[in-house]
Amino acid sequence: MNKEELLEYIEDKTIEIDDNCFFHATKENINTVERIMTEGIKCAFLRREETSQGYNGKYYVSVSKRTNNPKSVYKMFEHFPIFVISGIKPLKADNKKRFFEPFMETIIPLRTSSYSDEYHVFMRIDSSKITALAYNLYHSLSFENIFDIDRLYFLKQLVLMLEKLEKDIPIYDLKSNREINKKKVKMLNIDDIS
Repeated sequence: MNKEELLEYIEDKTIEIDDNCFFHATKENINTVERIMTEGIKCAFLRREETSQGYNGKYYVSVSKRTNNPKSVYKMFEHFPIFVISGIKPLKADNKKRFFEPFMETIIPLRTSSYSDEYHVFMRIDSSKITALAYNLYHSLSFENIFDIDRLYFLKQLVLMLEKLEKDIPIYDLKSNREINKKKVKMLNIDDIS
């Protein structure tokens, strides 16, 4: 089976993502994804990290809207595992960096970002708010998208992790917007794919 045939085999119907959903990306690390699926998405303070990274600040979790803007937060992280989140009411980050930046490490809800689609959630997002996982089976290299077999291995890890946690949420391919058939992925012998 070649890669094109494989994608036709494992991908089912097109999935519709509600415009009210938010997105949060994480490292391509199955232990991190599993921890988030059980404990939720926590701010740096709750993770007991000394310093925050990015625009989250110490007490907030960064989420984004889905957008086609190439300079969006969503576009920056679309090659990582992405949690699709519903039922939250985050604060929209403003572009008033000069005024709001001193408040980034405080609980005061003055949030800043240089991205138009960034929002912040105070302290944590409960794992029950995660309604799907998005993952791109293609790796972007400059102007071409190349199917990466290592990403297929990670997809299989995601499927097995969700089964272990008894979480029945869809996984969809970001490139095609089609739902992954988890049963077919679980049965794959990835080493036989050319």
